[in-house]
Amino acid sequence: QTGLDEGFFLEDLTLRRDPGEPGGSAFELSLRGFGDVEGSEFARLSYRASSPWAFELDYDRRVGFFALTETGLGLRQDDWTLSRWRGSVEYGGWKAADLALDLRYYDRSGSIDRPIYAQSDLYSQRVDLDESMTEVAFRLRTKTLPVQLDFEQTWTVYERDNRYSGGGAPIDGESNNVLVGQTSGPSDEIEAPTSRLVATWATPGVEVAGQVLYSPAELDARGGSDRTFQIEGGSFGSIQYVNDLLGSADFDTLAANLRLGFQLASKWELRVLGEYRDRSTDTALAGTRLLRLTNPFGQVIEIPALADDSSVLDINEDEVRAEVHWTDRKWSAWGGGFVASRDTSWNVGGRGLSDVTRDTEGFVLGLAYRPSSDLRISGEWERGDFDEFAFRNEPETVDRYKLNVNAGLGGGWELGLQG
Repeated sequence: QTGLDEGFFLEDLTLRRDPGEPGGSAFELSLRGFGDVEGSEFARLSYRASSPWAFELDYDRRVGFFALTETGLGLRQDDWTLSRWRGSVEYGGWKAADLALDLRYYDRSGSIDRPIYAQSDLYSQRVDLDESMTEVAFRLRTKTLPVQLDFEQTWTVYERDNRYSGGGAPIDGESNNVLVGQTSGPSDEIEAPTSRLVATWATPGVEVAGQVLYSPAELDARGGSDRTFQIEGGSFGSIQYVNDLLGSADFDTLAANLRLGFQLASKWELRVLGEYRDRSTDTALAGTRLLRLTNPFGQVIEIPALADDSSVLDINEDEVRAEVHWTDRKWSAWGGGFVASRDTSWNVGGRGLSDVTRDTEGFVLGLAYRPSSDLRISGEWERGDFDEFAFRNEPETVDRYKLNVNAGLGGGWELGLQG
């Protein structure tokens, strides 16, 4: 296998201690794939004490290799390593709630060789990868309240600091314009805190479940890059493209849903679903793009162009759906209707704000048959009518037909079909 060596590797190692009795301590260590022969590695260490503490640590590593050498577009090769760590600490000794802290980290390093198009020719470029993600999450689940609450708060940071290099004559050799230099690209950082709250409550005749999610993410891009070409090997001077730009973006997401279930009679149930989503993206780009021309005598001409651009994309959606379900020993049927709306606003390059609102309404009918625990067949028909389109052409009426089959074939075989 390309990129791997000959030698010994660890196929599998497991060390486990079962608790033996409820509430006892448990331990597990699992390892596989370590060695230069395998392209992946995995390790897991978990320990649950007889006390209310539990610990877990996971590690996996993958080697990615991909190469195309005999192509008309020149060399394309990926050779990188992705490593991921995940750890968690749980505490269940508090009477009011269970607590947990999760940590995640991954990084990707290596290189990618690829062709780029410039000066009406193809040139080779190498990207040295330096990408990482760090995430911390806090989780809480209540145990004594009449309404069960699950809260999760995460803080995530994505960082990318890739570097560009490479040069030389064009790949196809049809031009004498030589790429003599490339400087590093920009550095990106995304900060994405996310808050999620789930609430559930149930009685013999009523079930309620709701969820709210909010994430205000921010992107910062900084740094510059340039490429220099010698025209006809330098006999006609050189041309240099310089980008010195700063970028930023805000990604705000607010999503909520509410599900209600009511037992109307012994075989009848009413289900109501409400959803709301608001996603907004604001981006800005500022800086200078420069074209630098140098003649064979060393005289320089610079042609600058200021970059000052911004754009906005906001999408607001809501939907309400109600269905009545009837269930018998072998048969079940359901039917209902829904109404929904999507409002889309955008502004690209300061050309003015555009806004389109699309409304839809429709119905759904379904039937299921379950003669035994080994067989269930269900089908559903959903129709929706729309008005107003954004960005693309869509049909005014959409019909969806769904079929699900789950069957036990015997001898340990199971069949699942969805269409």
